[in-house]
Amino acid sequence: EALVSPLGYFLQPDRSRPRFPRDDLEPVSWHGTNIRSESQGPDRDATSVQFRAIELLRAEAEWDIVIDDDGPGETADIVLLKVDDQTLRVVLCHCKYSGGDSPGSRVGDLYEVCGQSQKSYKARSEIELILKKLIRREQHRQAANRPGLIVGDLDGLLDILDRVHVLDVAVTVVIAQPGLSKSQMSIPQAELLACTAHYLSDTYGSRLRVLCSE
Repeated sequence: EALVSPLGYFLQPDRSRPRFPRDDLEPVSWHGTNIRSESQGPDRDATSVQFRAIELLRAEAEWDIVIDDDGPGETADIVLLKVDDQTLRVVLCHCKYSGGDSPGSRVGDLYEVCGQSQKSYKARSEIELILKKLIRREQHRQAANRPGLIVGDLDGLLDILDRVHVLDVAVTVVIAQPGLSKSQMSIPQAELLACTAHYLSDTYGSRLRVLCSE
């Protein structure tokens, strides 16, 4: 469909939409996970999507902080922090349960988690506020005897907050959705993920990763 601008120019908009490359999806093993169960909860349910995502991400580095921040007002379901020389590596993981009993091409499995991921776009510019919020929320959890810290402690969080003004910040946003199948990814799913990736990259230079099923 062509358009005519107010100045009389004849325009032919580009209707093509970018798609998230299938090869950029990261299929992982969800063995032992109930893909219909999202949050690990205070009892740290080992069959939940969140528990498995923590296992996977925790194994990737010697993190200074790994925290379950799941709940109303969360920064992300899982937050991982590591200071490497002069860089603070920040990983914000958003988990979502599958809409079916097996992985597939359901675009509905991605709508909410992509929206949550896009809301992380200011993390790099607002890292001091994020750290203060993490500390405050963890203090409340510990007071209720429901700590969210899995690796590290409050002193470690406070130390990172004290130093963050002299550190470069690199943010990676992770979607953990076992209901997404790499082999079956649909065009609408690929377009939605691409929009999310481009938005995160074009605003504050954050990277998007997607943990899915085969």
